[in-house]
Amino acid sequence: MVLLNDNSIGSVNCDVSVAEQINKLTKELEAARKESGALMNACALLNTTLDLQKLLEIILQQSAVLTSAEASSLALIDQKTDELCFEVVVGEKKDILKEIRLPKGTGIIGWVSLKGEPLLIEDVSKDSRFYQKVDEKSQFKTTSILCVPLKTKDGTIGALEVLNKVEGEKFDSNDQSLLMALASQAAMAIENARLYKSVLEERNKIVSIVNSMGDGIIVTNENFDIVLTNPASEAAFGDKASSFEDVFKLKIILSELSQLKSDTTFDLVLMKPENTILSNKMTVLRGADNEITGSIVSMRNITDLKHRENIRAQFTSMMNYKISDQIQRLRESLKNNEISSDGVKCIAESIEEKVNKLIQFSEMESGPLRLDRSLGSIGPVIDSALESVRDKYAFKRIKLNTVCESDVYGMDVEVDRDRIKTILCLLLNNCIKYVSSEGRVDVKIANVSEMLEITVKDDGIGIKEEVLPKLLDKQYHLENVLNSSEASLSLAYIKHVVEAHGGTIKINSEVGKGTEVIITMPKFIH
Repeated sequence: MVLLNDNSIGSVNCDVSVAEQINKLTKELEAARKESGALMNACALLNTTLDLQKLLEIILQQSAVLTSAEASSLALIDQKTDELCFEVVVGEKKDILKEIRLPKGTGIIGWVSLKGEPLLIEDVSKDSRFYQKVDEKSQFKTTSILCVPLKTKDGTIGALEVLNKVEGEKFDSNDQSLLMALASQAAMAIENARLYKSVLEERNKIVSIVNSMGDGIIVTNENFDIVLTNPASEAAFGDKASSFEDVFKLKIILSELSQLKSDTTFDLVLMKPENTILSNKMTVLRGADNEITGSIVSMRNITDLKHRENIRAQFTSMMNYKISDQIQRLRESLKNNEISSDGVKCIAESIEEKVNKLIQFSEMESGPLRLDRSLGSIGPVIDSALESVRDKYAFKRIKLNTVCESDVYGMDVEVDRDRIKTILCLLLNNCIKYVSSEGRVDVKIANVSEMLEITVKDDGIGIKEEVLPKLLDKQYHLENVLNSSEASLSLAYIKHVVEAHGGTIKINSEVGKGTEVIITMPKFIH
C-alpha cells in the first residue's frame, strides 16, 4: 500500500490538469489544422476555373463545407439595376431562389451588401432585417444566418451567406473568420472570371467581325508566324499544305517590311491558287517599349480587278493603234492615188466604227451618263433611226417592219433623244449582222403601263442559252473585241444608256429562231 500525503495529491491533480490542457490544445490545434487545410483547399479550388458559373458553384459548395451549413447562397449586385441577384444557390429549392431579385439593402444579405460588414444572426426571427418572403418562396426554414460581404479593391460586389449550421449547432466567430477568408479570395476570383468573360466576349465579337469580312485578315506574332486567320484569307491561300511556299514568302516579306516605321501596302502574287494577286496592308503592332509584338495584314483579292484593268488597257491600246494605222494607210493611199472613193468610204466607216467603240467604252467607264433630256413625241426619233439603216436593210433584202400606233407615235416622252436614236440604231445594225438575206426584223413601239416600251425582234440565227447571261456584261464584250474585230460593245452600251434613263433591258433568244430585245423605260422624270 502506498500512502499519499497532501503534497503528493496536489502534484497528481496538477499533472492531470496539465494533461487535460495539453489534450485540449492538441485537439484545438488539430481542428485548426483541419480548418486551415480545408480553407487552403477551398481557395485552391477557386483557381481551377475561369468559368463564372462553375466558380460560383465552387464558392457555395466550399462555404457550406467550411461552416457545416445546411444551405448557402451568393448574391451579386447588378450594376445596371443596383439589385441583388442570387446567382447560385446550394440546398433545396435552389432554382426558386435564383429567380429572386432584391433591392440593395433588403434582407440580411442586402444589408451586408450595402454596409460591407459581416453579420452573424443566431435567431433570425428576432432580427428585423430578416426578409421572410425569401423563406416563403423557397419553402426553406431559416433559423440562423452567417453572411459576409464580397469585397474587391473597387468596393462591395455582393454577399455570401450560409444558413443553419447542421445538427442544431450555432455559427460562431470561428465560422465567421473562415467565411470572411474564403469570401476575400472568392471576390477576387469572381472579378477575374468576370474580366475573363468580358475579354472572351470581346474576342469572340472581334473574331465574328473578322470572319464576316470579305477582305482576308492575318494576324502574326512577333516572329511573324501566323496565329490567326479568317475564312477569306484561308480561301486566298487555298489548301494550306500546298501553299506553304506562299506562306513562307509572306513571312519573309512581313519581316522585311516591319523595319519601316509606318504602315505599308504591297501586292503579293501567289503560286497557288495560280496567279492570284493580293493587295495587302500591313500594320505593325508594338509594345510599350516600341518592340514589335506582331502584325495585322488585311488582304484583298484583286486578281479580277487587275485582269479587268489589263483588258481595258489592251482594248484602248488596240483601238488607238487600229485607228492610227487605218488613218496612216488612208493618207498614203490618197497621196499615191491608189484608192477609189468606195475604198475611202469603207475605211472611213471602219474608222468611225472604232471611234464609236472608244466613245462607248469611255462613257461606260466614266460612270452614270449625264443625259440631255427634252420633252417631245417619240415618233420622229424612231423615224430617224429607221432611216439611217434603211439602205443597209435594202442592200441585204431584209424586211423591216414597224408597229407604232398613231397615239403612241405622237406620245410625249422626256428622254435624251440622241441617245435613244443611237441605241435603236445599234440594235438594228446588230440585226443586219445576224439575219440572213430575205429575213425579217420587227420594231414595235408601245405604251405599257405608262412606260415606253421598244421591242426589236428578228428571225436570225439566235443566241446560245449559255451565252445569254453574258450579253449585257461589259467585260465579256471587251474580251470579245480583243479576240475578234467583228465583236461589238453595243449591247453593253445599250444597257448603260437604258439604265441611265431608269429603264431595263431584257433579251430572249433561241438558236435557229431569232432574238428579241425589249427595252422599257419611264416616259417622264419622276
